[in-house]
Amino acid sequence: MELYTEELAMDELRGMSEGQIESWRKVKFISVDMYEEVIGVTNLLETTRDQANKFHTHLMKRIKTEGISGNTANRRFGNIRKLFRVYANHLQLDVKNPFEGLSFSDPKRLRKTVPPFEIDFVERNFLSIDPEHGYALSGLNFEARCIFLITIETGCRPSEIANLKPENIHLKAKVPYISVKFMEDRRLKTENSIRDVPLIGVALEAMRLFPKGFPRYRDKETNLSGAVMNYLKDNKLLPTKNHRAYSTRHTYEKRMVEAGYDDEFRRRMLGHDTDRPDYGDGGSLAWRAERMAAIALKFDPAILTA
Repeated sequence: MELYTEELAMDELRGMSEGQIESWRKVKFISVDMYEEVIGVTNLLETTRDQANKFHTHLMKRIKTEGISGNTANRRFGNIRKLFRVYANHLQLDVKNPFEGLSFSDPKRLRKTVPPFEIDFVERNFLSIDPEHGYALSGLNFEARCIFLITIETGCRPSEIANLKPENIHLKAKVPYISVKFMEDRRLKTENSIRDVPLIGVALEAMRLFPKGFPRYRDKETNLSGAVMNYLKDNKLLPTKNHRAYSTRHTYEKRMVEAGYDDEFRRRMLGHDTDRPDYGDGGSLAWRAERMAAIALKFDPAILTA
């Protein structure tokens, strides 16, 4: 694993930040640890088909008894398959990969979907202060709170906000906006993620408090996710077991749908594939800001007090 993660996978890791590389390593070691729990510590190149089948059966049982997805099982199994292939190729060995041809189905109907928050739930719990119980997010550290609030009014991924650099935050522009773009030291989720997003409402005011970005969570989006999710769970701010902090992104699309905005506009705003050649810039910032302002939610300025 040291050879693989430090040398053989160097090309795969090009363009990743330190945090992304650490997450990548963590996932690989989780798969290896799981494999060794089931099979034991063995010589990788002496793995038999029976051992591969045993690991496959173990993951299938977890799908049935624990409800893990076929996609998760495929990642765990695929990491071991790839490790065998890369190592054998490195040694220039002509050997059959015992993990080839084994996988798990992942029917779309069985996938757990992340639902949106209802708009009135967002307004009541995240954007206003209850006279009797106070502000629902008051105990969440201020950087995490502001990142979460910005996702509400932009539809951005939390990681896109957390990793903004000062040069990508344009608060003095005629139309204030943030730029989600490729960086030499950090990969974006997809090429379509590249976009300029106007800042409206609570997102603009929260961003003004952090004009240079969010140092606590830059390149540490896993820490951000954990902090927000734990807080929402502990404070009963997740309406169902399938809701996530990420649900604000789904809520933003729901708001655009209900406003009658076309599919291409919604895809461009959220950084999704438009399924056609990319012509133009998706409309001027002023035009996009005007459409966003039309669906902006009211908020109590006091929620932006640390």
